[in-house]
Amino acid sequence: MARKMLKDGEAPAIADGGEESYDYDLFVIGAGSGVLRGSRTAAGFGAKVAICELPFHPINSDWLGGHGGT
Repeated sequence: MARKMLKDGEAPAIADGGEESYDYDLFVIGAGSGVLRGSRTAAGFGAKVAICELPFHPINSDWLGGHGGT
Protein backbone atom coordinates (compact mmCIF):
# COMPACT_ATOMS: atom_id res chain seq x y z
CA MET A 1 0.00 0.00 0.00
CA ALA A 2 2.84 2.44 0.78
CA ARG A 3 4.34 1.85 -2.66
CA LYS A 4 0.96 2.59 -4.26
CA MET A 5 0.68 5.80 -2.22
CA LEU A 6 4.08 6.92 -3.49
CA LYS A 7 3.05 6.26 -7.10
CA ASP A 8 -0.59 7.42 -7.10
CA GLY A 9 -0.64 9.92 -4.24
CA GLU A 10 -3.36 8.17 -2.26
CA ALA A 11 -4.04 4.79 -0.71
CA PRO A 12 -6.63 2.48 -2.25
CA ALA A 13 -9.94 2.08 -0.43
CA ILE A 14 -10.38 -1.11 1.57
CA ALA A 15 -12.62 -3.46 -0.42
CA ASP A 16 -15.26 -4.07 2.26
CA GLY A 17 -15.28 -0.46 3.46
CA GLY A 18 -14.10 -1.45 6.94
CA GLU A 19 -10.95 -0.55 8.79
CA GLU A 20 -7.86 -2.72 9.09
CA SER A 21 -6.31 -3.20 12.49
CA TYR A 22 -2.66 -3.89 13.22
CA ASP A 23 -1.22 -4.91 16.57
CA TYR A 24 2.52 -4.35 17.05
CA ASP A 25 4.58 -3.74 20.14
CA LEU A 26 7.14 -1.75 18.15
CA PHE A 27 6.68 0.08 14.84
CA VAL A 28 9.77 1.76 13.40
CA ILE A 29 10.29 3.97 10.36
CA GLY A 30 13.51 3.39 8.44
CA ALA A 31 15.74 0.34 8.21
CA GLY A 32 19.19 1.58 9.13
CA SER A 33 21.68 -0.59 10.97
CA GLY A 34 20.60 0.68 14.42
CA VAL A 35 16.92 0.13 13.70
CA LEU A 36 17.52 -3.38 12.40
CA ARG A 37 19.64 -4.26 15.44
CA GLY A 38 17.13 -2.81 17.90
CA SER A 39 14.19 -4.41 16.13
CA ARG A 40 15.85 -7.79 16.11
CA THR A 41 16.68 -7.47 19.80
CA ALA A 42 13.08 -6.51 20.63
CA ALA A 43 11.77 -9.43 18.56
CA GLY A 44 14.16 -11.72 20.42
CA PHE A 45 12.40 -10.69 23.65
CA GLY A 46 9.03 -11.57 22.11
CA ALA A 47 7.90 -8.17 20.77
CA LYS A 48 5.86 -8.02 17.57
CA VAL A 49 7.88 -5.66 15.36
CA ALA A 50 7.03 -3.88 12.09
CA ILE A 51 9.55 -1.94 10.00
CA CYS A 52 8.48 0.65 7.41
CA GLU A 53 11.03 1.47 4.69
CA LEU A 54 11.13 2.74 1.13
CA PRO A 55 10.74 0.04 -1.54
CA PHE A 56 13.74 -2.31 -1.41
CA HIS A 57 16.73 -1.63 -3.62
CA PRO A 58 20.01 -3.60 -3.36
CA ILE A 59 22.02 -0.35 -3.24
CA ASN A 60 21.30 1.66 -0.10
CA SER A 61 20.74 5.37 -0.77
CA ASP A 62 18.52 8.23 0.40
CA TRP A 63 16.27 8.09 -2.66
CA LEU A 64 16.34 4.38 -3.61
CA GLY A 65 15.74 2.80 -0.20
CA GLY A 66 17.65 -0.22 1.04
CA HIS A 67 18.28 -1.91 4.36
CA GLY A 68 21.11 -1.66 6.84
CA GLY A 69 22.62 1.68 5.79
CA THR A 70 23.77 4.13 8.42
